[in-house]
Amino acid sequence: TQPLPFYEALREDQSKPNKSWTTANLYVELGQYASQVERYLGLFGPERVLVLMFEDLKRDPATLVRRSARFLGVDEKPVADMELGIGPYNAYALPRGGLARGLYRSLWMRNLARYTVPQWLRWKLRDQVLMRPAEKPAIDARALEALRGVYASDVEKLEGLLGRPLPELRRSWKGEVT
Repeated sequence: TQPLPFYEALREDQSKPNKSWTTANLYVELGQYASQVERYLGLFGPERVLVLMFEDLKRDPATLVRRSARFLGVDEKPVADMELGIGPYNAYALPRGGLARGLYRSLWMRNLARYTVPQWLRWKLRDQVLMRPAEKPAIDARALEALRGVYASDVEKLEGLLGRPLPELRRSWKGEVT
């Protein structure tokens, strides 16, 4: 878990030299999709790459799953029978108290649980004992302004690569994060 407020965490991460998976959180870099999509399109060709938007998944999961099945050339029938939209996954939550916060911050404890407690039980303990549902806080205005500048050209490039406007990405710049 990150103990710093979001803006300070962004600034700290951006100031790190020689960033990599082991030296930084890569908060900004992992959100720059244009170069990643461009690399896939170059390697596999546009006819073999399907880029899907999370907003489309939230709005109409059944259509998106059927579209994915068609793209992959698999039978749509099994996915048509899937139960979709049955609740938020990975919903925003906060630790119930100091003990839960400490357990989440302890890499040693998380690794111990990963190797000794079945996944279904870890999820149940997390959702019902350690964490409590909470309202997601608004993004810090300073962080929002900094990220607008960083992502503007990336979104333009991504729109060009995909041949479509991406208003859902631009909406988040106005602080309408969902």
